Amino acid sequence: MWERDLLVSLGARLEGVVVGEGADCWTWKPEREGIFFTVKSCYTLLHNLWYVDKALNRGEEMVFQEVWKSKALSKVWTFSWIVFS
Repeated sequence: MWERDLLVSLGARLEGVVVGEGADCWTWKPEREGIFFTVKSCYTLLHNLWYVDKALNRGEEMVFQEVWKSKALSKVWTFSWIVFS
């Protein structure tokens, strides 16, 4: 029974997909050209997803930007994002 539910779910996700004759390629939709992944576009996407309901005040926005520009180790960045979130 659960397999049928999964098949129905897959069908719903594939609705509207058009299969073409061209070569397969990866795209990153948040980027204008869709060809290259950039950390900036990922950051912007995540920022907009996390804070869509909550507007940041000026102080929070400044902290968010400073963490982004920081030259600290990635584990320090990660900790900062967790604390800030």
